[in-house]
Amino acid sequence: MKSIILCALIFYCANHLIDGAQIFTSNGLLQEEEFDCPTTVPLIENECNKCYCTSEGELACTINECPENRGKNLENCAEGTSWRKDCNKCWCITIGTVCTNLECKN
Repeated sequence: MKSIILCALIFYCANHLIDGAQIFTSNGLLQEEEFDCPTTVPLIENECNKCYCTSEGELACTINECPENRGKNLENCAEGTSWRKDCNKCWCITIGTVCTNLECKN
């Protein structure tokens, strides 16, 4: 019964998403937050390119050919939102998804 209610809630939220809304993801609540480039942690862009933040706060990433099967949602996210992915934090910016790239202890 709990899983039916959870599925219904997820379905409702996904189908009633509007700009500025908060929705639940598998790893937590999607929130509106502007990306402020953190200079002290490694980053990864669209689960492919490694990135870092310059001392001026600019994002610099490698330019690798990324596998097609990594999912279009990484690039087609709601710009200006953030969420948690395991022990990492992700943001949706102009180029897609940027996440901290820390090793999570499971």
